[in-house]
Amino acid sequence: MRLKSLLLTVVLAAFCVAAYGQQPSPQPKPQKDELGAKIRELIELSHGEKLANQMLDRMFGVFENSMPEVPQEVWEKLREKFDTGELLNLEIPIYEKYYTLKDVEGLIAFYKSPLGQKVLANQGDIMRDSMAVGMQYGRSVAEKVIHDLQQKGYKVPKTLKT
Repeated sequence: MRLKSLLLTVVLAAFCVAAYGQQPSPQPKPQKDELGAKIRELIELSHGEKLANQMLDRMFGVFENSMPEVPQEVWEKLREKFDTGELLNLEIPIYEKYYTLKDVEGLIAFYKSPLGQKVLANQGDIMRDSMAVGMQYGRSVAEKVIHDLQQKGYKVPKTLKT
């Protein structure tokens, strides 16, 4: 289970790096309020809150599977404590760091276009399929590394074995 969590973390980090790995654009201060409003619109348009809720649901799924003795109503009460709006507010400065007002307006126009709508409609399936491939690849890498280490005489802890 620990290896699976590690692999999932590595895969998610890779996607985050790919998504946010661009060089920052300088931001003039007077447009900051307008930029923040446009970023909110972009996040809403691109289903950011829905994706954040799915992430929390998956995290709680991992907790629930790891601790089946905890009653479902406890998980439900714990889940209610987390507002994805808070996460989205934390993301606005990140977008401000990397995108100009013009960039965000272009992204909004794109997501409103037929192609943008297709991207949005398929992003969840693409993410799911990519994560599955990434986890499979990560598992393969881990197995080869463990095998090579064992061949060299190193003792691999049970927590790292697949």
